[in-house]
Amino acid sequence: MTRRALFAFALAASFCTLAAPPRAWAILDEVHTYATITGAALYGVAFDDYGNLFVAGSLAGAGKVWKVGPGGSPVTEFATGFVDPRGLAFDTAGNLFVSDYQGNKIYKVSPAQVKTTFVASITSPAFLEFGPGGNLFVAEWGQLRVQVVSPAGVVSNYATAVGALGEEVSGMVYDPASGDLYVGAGPNLKRIGAGGSPVNVFATGLIGIFGLARDAAGTFYASRYSHRDVYEISTAGAPSPYAGVHLASGCLDGPRLSAKFIYTAGVTVHQGTLYIADQSCHTIRAIDIAGAPTPAVTSTWGRVKTMYR
Repeated sequence: MTRRALFAFALAASFCTLAAPPRAWAILDEVHTYATITGAALYGVAFDDYGNLFVAGSLAGAGKVWKVGPGGSPVTEFATGFVDPRGLAFDTAGNLFVSDYQGNKIYKVSPAQVKTTFVASITSPAFLEFGPGGNLFVAEWGQLRVQVVSPAGVVSNYATAVGALGEEVSGMVYDPASGDLYVGAGPNLKRIGAGGSPVNVFATGLIGIFGLARDAAGTFYASRYSHRDVYEISTAGAPSPYAGVHLASGCLDGPRLSAKFIYTAGVTVHQGTLYIADQSCHTIRAIDIAGAPTPAVTSTWGRVKTMYR
């Protein structure tokens, strides 16, 4: 091979690039630690449109919301001054809404980190989910009901008697195609029809749903806080174990059905990955549920070859 040919080959190789490979945690069917917030008790999770993950929780008795950059870092404080922040939800303008469970309020935090009170008085607001017209659904943990808050901050009943006495109303997912709202209530996943009725059982046998999320295929993922695991619920309403070892406590990554959690709290699905807040491991865990993308190969060999003809 001539020196010119060798130079052309080397130059072409320098232009051959690999797209960024899948991140180390994005392995199909395995649990990996995505981010750690040392010492913090973690609850709600939500992504913005830029791939940043927001996490609600408390640290040394102070309620906070953290922002986790794409890929799991950096981790920075985004908002403070809460009593016990739990649920998170973004509106279409990029404002973050935070339910303060023990503070009995809902706050609005702008992208510029300006925090204002959105609802000044509401009982034990736990989980948040946006519905049509910018209306915000609020699961009231101890009240067996879902409230709806208008964009102007007006609170009204959406669905009552969602669960039986002693059950807690928990994570929610809104289906814009049907108008149905899915909500955890004790051992059941309930489906609330558009407008607030009827309220029917969609899946049962779950025992203590906490967080709820749904992927693009319509499969639900329900965290079972004190049971230390996550269940999946098919589109037909059939539940089955998805991640964690039932009642086995630990902070262990690995194959999803042998990984261990302490308390599985908020969950969310983003771009084919399930994210789980582990309250007492102080971590966000991640499971690739869609299959990691194959790195793409691009080359400018043709252009370089032409230069040396």
